[in-house]
Amino acid sequence: MHNFISGRTPLSTTINLQITDPGGAVRRYDWRLTVQETRLRQHRSRMLQLLPGVPVTVDSELVSRLLPGSVTITSQVSRTPALDIKWLLDELDRYPFGCLEQTTSRAFPLLYLDAFKSTAKGESASIRGRINDAILRIESMQTSFGAFALWPHQNKGEMWLTAYATHFLIEARERGFDVNHSTLANALSWIERKLRHSKWLEHQAYALYLLAREGKIDVGTLRYTLDQVKRSLAGQQGEKPGMVVLAQLGAAFRLIGDEVRSKEAFSLATDTRMSYAWNRINYGSTLRDLAAVSAFMQEGKGTEGNRTRSINIAREAIHQALVADSLSTQEKSWLILMSHRLQGQGSDTNLAGFLTVGEQALPESGAAAMLNSSLKSMVSGSPVLITNTDSKPLYLALTVSGVDQRPQVDTFNDLDLTKTIRNLASGQLTSLATARQGEMFVVTLRIPINSERDMELSLIDLLPAGFEIENKRLGGLPVPPSGDKPAGETSPPTFEEMRDDRYMAVYTLARGKHSAAVNKQGAIIARYLMRAVTPGKYRLPAAYAEDMYRTEINATTSESSVKVIRRKR
Repeated sequence: MHNFISGRTPLSTTINLQITDPGGAVRRYDWRLTVQETRLRQHRSRMLQLLPGVPVTVDSELVSRLLPGSVTITSQVSRTPALDIKWLLDELDRYPFGCLEQTTSRAFPLLYLDAFKSTAKGESASIRGRINDAILRIESMQTSFGAFALWPHQNKGEMWLTAYATHFLIEARERGFDVNHSTLANALSWIERKLRHSKWLEHQAYALYLLAREGKIDVGTLRYTLDQVKRSLAGQQGEKPGMVVLAQLGAAFRLIGDEVRSKEAFSLATDTRMSYAWNRINYGSTLRDLAAVSAFMQEGKGTEGNRTRSINIAREAIHQALVADSLSTQEKSWLILMSHRLQGQGSDTNLAGFLTVGEQALPESGAAAMLNSSLKSMVSGSPVLITNTDSKPLYLALTVSGVDQRPQVDTFNDLDLTKTIRNLASGQLTSLATARQGEMFVVTLRIPINSERDMELSLIDLLPAGFEIENKRLGGLPVPPSGDKPAGETSPPTFEEMRDDRYMAVYTLARGKHSAAVNKQGAIIARYLMRAVTPGKYRLPAAYAEDMYRTEINATTSESSVKVIRRKR
């Protein structure tokens, strides 16, 4: 007898089987079963202005073509245009990689989650645990000379990222978390010895800001650096600095009580606009820089003029975020930090209580949760009518995320990705429409590289549910040599992980160059070995590659299906 289970909706559950034999003995079996979605989640955002007494209809177009069971809807009500913080936090938490930047970006906003009370309810212990885990992971990446490496077990220190991670550790310590004293002292010593003397103003400014926070700043050096930046802006010396440089100098001057120079630096930051391609010097983008500048401007007690400037810059950042197809971890993290500064200590958390949905007024307690619940009626095709009963305008930020109902097809966005599968025993290429239980297959993923840009390229390939990956680190078989010259030589990754459900790798490319193999072949080539294990019909997921800090650069392969045939006994 064969019993087949069909997994149609993502969930985690337990299958229980109880057997009573003729003698009355009872045997019970329990199996944990997880059904997960293999397609990429999409997000759609909308900002609605709610004028007093004017009904606004939110139609179901926001959730069109998304699988109903995969849809999540979050919202945030505010006095001024703001972002949906819960969605940004959820997106950061879902991110599958954990380099120094990503670990820091995921944990940094959690320090201030208590400012968003509706988000943090009932999660305090879990959040503290995640912050502590991040602190330990960052500490484990410190090199012998004090800087932090990009990945564990490396000894090459990162410049700007060391400052970023140290910034997080300082604020974590100030919020009462246990940060190793030696780790922080060694990082600050390296920043003072090395980063402060970097040829890049982006490094010097971050170093001076952190040293000012710790009371270790040389005031003459800080003043000289501002003068150097002003000369650069006037075209008299070097390349023009970005706006974050000026904002960090402005924050440093504010920390030492020099409000005149602080105001001057912030004013120059407001007038500086730069659009550039991502690079490893400061991990920036136009959107990230806007959010970071607004956050630095709002630190401490600034002037009313700075407050106005920071709000205007925040509005520009919010607009860019709402129209962006995707956001990097840097952009998400700084957007949340900016929003924390804007929101203060949660003064806007109960504004949903001024709304009515249809004819029903939302209760003062739990209004935000009830609003999100009411918005879910869009999934069934019903529009939602919302009215602001307050005497002042409100803004409603809506974010919908979910999985497309349509099968994934090949996509190429300034990047190319191909996937081939070869039967290990026969050596023949296969579409993998069928596989026999126990058969093994070599999967090859190829990404042509012809760019002269810096790139941090991530690659994820999910396995079909009835297959297992052969992880040589856990005693599995190693991937055999291709023996096929056109297939190319496997490229050594910066980071590689073989999980039970996916293959993951990251490649660091400096100005389009990575290794002798990549330079010779003009492509990144990854391989792994998988085995057909469980009979059944499964989706064969698409592979996905992206530039982690310019996420609009990405590619996917198409999905298909595979049937694993039971081995004959």
